[in-house]
Amino acid sequence: MRKPFRSSGSSEKRIRKILKGLNGLVDFFIIAFLVLLVAFGIYSIYDNHQIMQNASTEQFETYKPKRNQSIPFSKLQKINPEVIGWIHIYGTGIDYPFAQGEDDEKYINTGIDGSYDLSGAVFMHCKNARDFSDYNTILYGHHMEYHRMFGDLDQFEKKKFFKTHKYGDVYYNGKHHGVRIIAYLKADAYDDSVYQIVGEDTSQRQAYLDHIYEIAVHERQIGTGPEDQLLVLSTCASGAGTNQRYLLVAEITDKTYKNTFKEEERSLKSTDSWFSRWPIWWWITGIVLIALLIVWFRKKHQTKKGG
Repeated sequence: MRKPFRSSGSSEKRIRKILKGLNGLVDFFIIAFLVLLVAFGIYSIYDNHQIMQNASTEQFETYKPKRNQSIPFSKLQKINPEVIGWIHIYGTGIDYPFAQGEDDEKYINTGIDGSYDLSGAVFMHCKNARDFSDYNTILYGHHMEYHRMFGDLDQFEKKKFFKTHKYGDVYYNGKHHGVRIIAYLKADAYDDSVYQIVGEDTSQRQAYLDHIYEIAVHERQIGTGPEDQLLVLSTCASGAGTNQRYLLVAEITDKTYKNTFKEEERSLKSTDSWFSRWPIWWWITGIVLIALLIVWFRKKHQTKKGG
C-alpha cells in the first residue's frame, strides 16, 4: 500500500524561515556598515576639530608675555626649556610662542609644551642663533584653517591686506621688539637663496635683501639695509605644489608698535569650525537616529514586499 503524498508546505516554511534569517542577517550587516561609516566620518571631523583646538591661540594666552611682566612666559619656558619667544602679527591669527629643536622636524608634530601634537608648534630654524643675532631669523608654522598657526600668511597676497597690515611684535631675550613688514613672497621649500642663514658679511646681507625684493609679490621700501635684522615667517602653500611656500619678511626694530587690530583679532579667535558648535552627545544621538531610520525603512520595504 503506497503512502499518501505529503505536501511540500513544511519544506517551504523552512525555506522561508531560512531566507528570513538570512535577510535579517543582511539587514544587520548593512545597518552596521552604514552606522560605522557615519561614525568614522564624524570621528574624522572630530579628530580634525581637536587638532584645530590644540592649535588655538587661546590656550596659550596665560603664558603670553605682557609689558613689563614676563613671569607667565618664564613658566612656559620651565615646562619646555626649548621655548624662545613669542611672535604676534597684528590683525591676524598669528599670535604664538615659538621654540627651537635640534632639527627642523621635531616641532612639526610636537606641541609647544613638548608633548606629541599633530598641530605642532611655531619653531625657529635649527641653525639660527637663539638670541636673534643672525641677519635673518626664520620661523616656521603649519598652514591651517580658521586663522590657526600661520594660516593667515597667504592673506598678505591681497594687496589691500598687505598695505593695511604693517606691524607686529616679537618677544625674545626678555624684551618686546617691533616688527615692520617689508615683503610677501612665494618660494620653493628648497630655495637656499631664501632659506639660508646669512652671516655678518655686509655684501651677503645686501644680496639676500635684494633677492627678497626681487622675487616679492608685494614689497614695502622703508629703508631696510644690511645693518638691520630680518624676521622671516614661512608656511606651506595650500592648494599648490608640495614644495611651494608662503613667506612674510619683516624688519626687527627696537621700537615697538601699537596694535590697532585688537577688535578684529578677537573676532578671529572666536572663529571656529561648525563642528564645535554641536556637543559630542548630539553627534552620538544622530548616529543612533540614523540607525533607527535605516531599520524602519527596511522593515517598511519588507512589509510592502510581503503584502
